[in-house]
Amino acid sequence: MDGLGWAALDYLRTALSGHPAVEGIRWHVSRTPADMLPHWDGLHQVILLDALPAAEMNVSLRWVTPQELQAAGTLSSHGLGIRETVELAAMLGLRPRLSILGLVTNPAAACDPADWLARHGAALARAVTGRLSSARPGPD
Repeated sequence: MDGLGWAALDYLRTALSGHPAVEGIRWHVSRTPADMLPHWDGLHQVILLDALPAAEMNVSLRWVTPQELQAAGTLSSHGLGIRETVELAAMLGLRPRLSILGLVTNPAAACDPADWLARHGAALARAVTGRLSSARPGPD
């Protein structure tokens, strides 16, 4: 579902405003996966949000590895896919600690980003703050 990742980022910006887990976080929307690379330079951690089509809707969110993402192939709407971008970043030494959160959608169901977020937004916020909190270094 195009636009879900962008809508989810906007939702998180608002829902998590002032939350201690997101203190110092930089939010960024990329039009294409390749646009992410310059923003990764010097970062310790990145959480990437991506809509994942799935016919079975037993989960709404799923942490995935880059290898689980589909290769873009030649007909991708993004050109260079997320999987290929992550692989390129690793080759260039730009890859921070990366967590990919799949926003699971059913392509056959009529659901827009606002509907998806109304149902799953709270779980999305918990997943992101949980990952950020567990990644923060503790006191020395």
